[in-house]
Amino acid sequence: MEKKNSVFTSFKNMFKNLFVGKKDIDNDALLSPSQQIKRNFFENKLGVMGLISFITIFVVVFGTTTFGKPYNAFVHDTPLQNIGPGRNFLKVDKNLKDPVKIDSGVSFSLGLDEEGKVYFWGKNPAYNAVVKDILKETKDVKVVDIAAGARHAIALTQTGDIVGAGLNNFDQAEFTSELKQRLIGEKAIKVGAHSSYSAVLTESGKMFVWGSTNANDLQFVPQDIQGRIKDFAVTPFNIITILDDGTVSVFGIRGSEINTQVPEELKDGSVNVVQVTASENSAIALDDQGNLYGWGKMSGVNMKELPEFEGEIVKISATQKSFNILTNDNKVHSFGNGKYGLNDSPTDKKVKDIFSSYYSSYAIEESGNIHAWGLKGFLLGSDGFGRDVGQRLLYGGRISLTVGAVAIIISLVIGVTVGLIAGFYGGILDNILMRIAEVVSAFPFMPLAFTLSALIPSEVSQNTRLLMIMVILGVISWPGVARLVRGQILAEREKDFVLAARALGLKETTIILKHILPSVFNLIIVNMTLGYASSLLTEAGLSFLGFGVKAPYPSWGNMLNGVVNSIAIERYWWQWLLPAGMVLLAALSVNLVG
Repeated sequence: MEKKNSVFTSFKNMFKNLFVGKKDIDNDALLSPSQQIKRNFFENKLGVMGLISFITIFVVVFGTTTFGKPYNAFVHDTPLQNIGPGRNFLKVDKNLKDPVKIDSGVSFSLGLDEEGKVYFWGKNPAYNAVVKDILKETKDVKVVDIAAGARHAIALTQTGDIVGAGLNNFDQAEFTSELKQRLIGEKAIKVGAHSSYSAVLTESGKMFVWGSTNANDLQFVPQDIQGRIKDFAVTPFNIITILDDGTVSVFGIRGSEINTQVPEELKDGSVNVVQVTASENSAIALDDQGNLYGWGKMSGVNMKELPEFEGEIVKISATQKSFNILTNDNKVHSFGNGKYGLNDSPTDKKVKDIFSSYYSSYAIEESGNIHAWGLKGFLLGSDGFGRDVGQRLLYGGRISLTVGAVAIIISLVIGVTVGLIAGFYGGILDNILMRIAEVVSAFPFMPLAFTLSALIPSEVSQNTRLLMIMVILGVISWPGVARLVRGQILAEREKDFVLAARALGLKETTIILKHILPSVFNLIIVNMTLGYASSLLTEAGLSFLGFGVKAPYPSWGNMLNGVVNSIAIERYWWQWLLPAGMVLLAALSVNLVG
């Protein structure tokens, strides 16, 4: 019992010393100025907390951006815009066993089992796109096919009805009366969906497309293929069809790579195509001899020279940025540009089926287990261009913290130097330096920054623009530092230790740097922290107003500039609250240090 009390007392004293501390008044006179500053700082627990907080921010921001993957500010995926925080896109419903089909949208997936039951997992892509409601729509019916668009989903029931859920701004998730009229006498056998449109294929080979089709002309299925379609694959602007003679036909936007680059042998009947699938801007087709044909454009892939695979190809599927190949030895092979881990297909599992769409892929193992890979989600959500807010916070923080640090260093070097010289020598030199400081102080910073920003040519690089911001911030803000240092030096130079140093014959530079300067360190540190926080807030304000860091390069300020409308503030809180919180936290941490 005594041993337990002893341990408890030790921990109690440790925390007491941490937050209360001890002060040895008798030793104050024996401490040097730097030692006194150090002791006073560590006795201030709020200051220590601020230092720990700022160091943590600094290490996380610069550590992850220095040693992490390179960031390209110009790369974005618009379909992923305004997705809320979460990492559950690939968490498959555990009740789904041996699915007959899986299809995915930008942040969700649907599964269909042999009994015709629909499953949902992932995240609803928007406040007005509650795709999960597809479960309610299909609760009491048997479903024979499902399809997922970017932010909506549809299901084909056994009775021939089509039900939908999610975003419905173009009626893409609705079985409209017009569509019902067109399907009279027809038996629907397959549905498809992409972006903001949906499609249905009938047993007689006819296809009908509805939703947002004015921009891509997908509502006009060519008459020479209508009634001959056996299968199809959807893309944002085109639909690729397999006809009854085994040829491939594409309709929609006429100038796209998918439409204009179809290999001739797929169109002239030289080969018999049995499967076709498409990514965002490219497609592959499989003939009855197991040969692959590719066309279109995909970053990092030569679509005219596709990889070769061991074994016979039995199925092909595609995401927006990759292709998956299933061979008869139950292995999955993936190729593409590798973004979001879309090439990380399982290599050690026996797979009997594969499904892919948008940014998700699924492999059905022989055991019935489902293995998923691809985009898991965004921990801190995405912005209006589909970019990862968390990643932009880190790289934006790097810019904001660097601008503030360099600006305050310039300000301190100039201000401390001028203050030391003016305060120590006095006289005419003091008057001249202080008048210069007053002239610099008279310049209005914001109008000056706006004017210079307007005069900078558009072709000026981002690094040059950042350098100008840092120099302007530093050069404009030194007079305050100079006045504070000068006032302190005027008092210090008359003290006995300075007179003693003069009597010993020490050089004036030695007296200034080794005897007087340490005495004003406390004042300089306080001013430095306050000035750094001010520079950080000023940079954020400039970027927010559009005169600092220019998009698409991120900074905490211009991240706020992208959400200045009431809709974003109301619906997409993570896009403004997180950068604003980081500015507040960084500025508060530095102020606490001071």
